[in-house]
Amino acid sequence: MLVDALRAKGWSNRDAGREVLAAWKKREKLDKYPLPEAIAVKVGLLANGDATWWLNREAALAALAELLHFKPEDLLPAGAERRAAQIEFTEFAELAALLPGQEPCAVNPDGWLGTYVDQALQLGGRWWFVVPPGGGKSLAVRVLKQRHDTKNVVTTTRTLFDAAREAKDGVPLVVEADYADGATDEAAIAELSRRGEPMCILAGFERPASSPNDGWRTASFVLHRNWREQLVGWLRSRVPSPERVNVDATLNWLDATDPSASLFSTPGDLVSIVARIYRSGIPDAGTGLTGLASEWLSQVLGRENDTWLRRLGRDAVEAAVGGRLGRLDLPRAPLSAATWADLLPETVLRATQPASLKRRKGAKPTEGEIETATSNAREAVHALANRSILRTAANGGLDVFPNWVRAGVEREAIQHEVRSGNVPAWGLWANDLTRKDVVDDALDAMGPNEMVRAASRIGNNDDSLPAIAATEALFSAFGRRFAVTSWRPSESATATLQSLGVRQLQLLDRNEQLGTPLPNMPLTRQRADFGARWQADWWIEAWRFSLGVDKPQLRSHDPGWRLPGWATSLRFRDAPTLPAVLAQSDDSDENVPWILGVLRVVRSVVRMCTDDDLPDDLDLLFLPWVVIDGPSRGWSINAKLARRLTGTRVLRFVGELLRREPDEVRAVAATVVWRALLQIETLANPLYVLRAVRDDSPTFFKLLTEHLPVDVFADSWNGVDLLHTADLFTRLLLALPDRLQRVVIRTIAGQARASGNPIWNLDADVVAKFDHDQIDVLVELAWERFAVGGSAAKRVWALDPDRAVSEAMKALAAGPSSTSTWFYAAPLDQLSPLLDAIERLGPSRPEWVQRWLATTLSRAGVEAPRVFELMRGG
Repeated sequence: MLVDALRAKGWSNRDAGREVLAAWKKREKLDKYPLPEAIAVKVGLLANGDATWWLNREAALAALAELLHFKPEDLLPAGAERRAAQIEFTEFAELAALLPGQEPCAVNPDGWLGTYVDQALQLGGRWWFVVPPGGGKSLAVRVLKQRHDTKNVVTTTRTLFDAAREAKDGVPLVVEADYADGATDEAAIAELSRRGEPMCILAGFERPASSPNDGWRTASFVLHRNWREQLVGWLRSRVPSPERVNVDATLNWLDATDPSASLFSTPGDLVSIVARIYRSGIPDAGTGLTGLASEWLSQVLGRENDTWLRRLGRDAVEAAVGGRLGRLDLPRAPLSAATWADLLPETVLRATQPASLKRRKGAKPTEGEIETATSNAREAVHALANRSILRTAANGGLDVFPNWVRAGVEREAIQHEVRSGNVPAWGLWANDLTRKDVVDDALDAMGPNEMVRAASRIGNNDDSLPAIAATEALFSAFGRRFAVTSWRPSESATATLQSLGVRQLQLLDRNEQLGTPLPNMPLTRQRADFGARWQADWWIEAWRFSLGVDKPQLRSHDPGWRLPGWATSLRFRDAPTLPAVLAQSDDSDENVPWILGVLRVVRSVVRMCTDDDLPDDLDLLFLPWVVIDGPSRGWSINAKLARRLTGTRVLRFVGELLRREPDEVRAVAATVVWRALLQIETLANPLYVLRAVRDDSPTFFKLLTEHLPVDVFADSWNGVDLLHTADLFTRLLLALPDRLQRVVIRTIAGQARASGNPIWNLDADVVAKFDHDQIDVLVELAWERFAVGGSAAKRVWALDPDRAVSEAMKALAAGPSSTSTWFYAAPLDQLSPLLDAIERLGPSRPEWVQRWLATTLSRAGVEAPRVFELMRGG
């Protein structure tokens, strides 16, 4: 039947392969399709009765059937059954395919994207998953399609309108929606909302607006904290030569190249670079992100069947991204397909233009020719989208994928303009809100000498906006470089940088006249919000600049806190209001590395301050270093400052900073904090101080209790009532190391003995774990006739029987009021010396002795007759 149908069409197997590929692409979006020649081979196998390949590619079979005007099942040989197909990774072909039942790497807190989709299907209802490009939508569809087979409809569609057409009554639906289509999306959502079956839409864009009671639930894409480490390890475990992927080296390279995790932010981004590492090794420093991006585009597109993609695809991507960068009327964000088409220059479209567009130089195209050229540009964009070089983002627009490739192309475009001295171009980019960060990234990736040359090309008298923005961007870039590298300017470069710093000061002085909303902040570095992070970044960049460049001969006034390295005198009392950096910290710890970087720069400035004492309103940014370095400067923390140590995250970062300090510095800092907090009226009790520190910063609590000197700790308990703080006492005692536990227990034992009250708030199990070093404390506790005393005495008997016998004799000699604890706690093998002592007492023995003898009789063993005689008065 198949052979006859092909003959009726006049097709060879090769013709059929070409036609099937075109029809298949319209039906199903894949990362990569087979060559037409490969499909032709599969057509021949089908004609000979082998339908395995077609059964595992239903969309291709449907395309062939449609072309030949048959039903798909009519083309299959009798008895053909679909076999579960393994899932291959076309973007990393060397990876072992996923077999049926195998799970992809769990990069989410509770699994992977498919885990959440399966859970949503079980819960029922309508779910919208917002997943960025590279987040695993296509993989989820492939795995779930394999897993659910015919139980669910699992597919990829271009738009929501297509998804609505794919839905079947009574069958759950899982759809990866490729594009947002403003013309049809709302109508499609309304249609889908009428379905009662479970449904999950996976999209790179937010759900279009619809009625408020439509029952949709939204789930966002979330990665767990160590997802990069886990995914790299998983990839390594699935390649033929795992030794070619060194997990630690790969993660170190990622941390150095992408410390903010913004370039390699999704599994798709990471898979693409690990594939490169597997094939070519860890990129060397000379390659850079720009070189990697160009290399990746050349490799991926150079293997394409499409002539245009193979010859000009890379040029098109680079031209379009560069064009978007230069168009200040366009955001540096995902754009519509039509806008991307407009960004493609004619030079990258010639391979697709018909002969009618070949005309004499300077001749104007006709209206029809212009329309044809526009059409070709859109075809080029669709070709890039089909190859997943352009992918749909959360706003429904398209952007270059992977992220790091886009960043590499942008970096090259910016660096080209900086090197060429085109300040009017890149200076405006440095001012633009959506471009200034990528300009910073490009400057940071340049060599320092190139940056010095760029700074020398900006005229000191150039008062244009591009020149101001370029000045401020370079000033900040040098500040960042001084913070993370050991590079320092040569003598000739120093003069250029001094000129740059003086120019920046002049611009700051003038900003007040321009009405800038924040004092001491540069004009073009400001952001739309008034967030603390970018303000703090500026202060630290300026401070680092002044510390890294020798002070020039300044004709103007003292720059003070704006450039402390160039200041004549620096005092805390003159410090401006600084951004609330420590408040940026939360339980997620995402900002901790950045805050620590800020604080390490602050230390150099704190050491320059000449104050004799500290102001009560000392900025929190300085307080961690005042705690650590203050004692060597003679600074003390009064009660007002002490109140700012808790509830402000200061202690948390004191603990983080002390990780790099020697033990003697940790001990001094622990003492400073301990004594400071005891000054606070509401924390005067050491128990309250311990609780406040533990609740405020568990990290610092551990450091405090490990390094606080015992004598300082012991002095704090004078006059503190421990017998009436039962719950708090017990919880905190268990959290203390042994050396401090001994101090507290000795204190409570003394209070209990002096008052004659039992120690109800001391856990007997804690006492039972004391070691030989704590035996003196155990002896002090053993006078107690209740559980604590018994546990203490038993422990002494176990640790040092001789000492226990001695203490028992002392207790016996003390008279009727003495404790019987030592006798009741004694083990059987120690009865003999105790019975000897009782015999020596004769009839004048305490009343408790008779009761002890009676309770001992049944367990006395060989000593039982002797115990019995003593009971009878012997």
